[in-house]
Amino acid sequence: MLNRRTSNNKVEASLLLCNDEINSFDEIVEALMSILDLYDMQAIQCTYIAHLKGFATIETGSKRALMKLRRQFRKKNITTIIKEKV
Repeated sequence: MLNRRTSNNKVEASLLLCNDEINSFDEIVEALMSILDLYDMQAIQCTYIAHLKGFATIETGSKRALMKLRRQFRKKNITTIIKEKV
């Protein structure tokens, strides 16, 4: 997971990858590599965690930045959720 922080150095939200029965394991791995610029092993680990737990935190940062990433995943029909820090 990459760590993008706001100017005041606080994480505002997390982007969660949700497990689904639509996309293949390889499709998810490829999307993580292309959208988040993850290494293959990082993408595999995130995908595996989402498969086992139902979700995996794949990015943190400002809500605005995460919304841009979420749109990119949505274009590939991959479900993500933004969870704001309470």
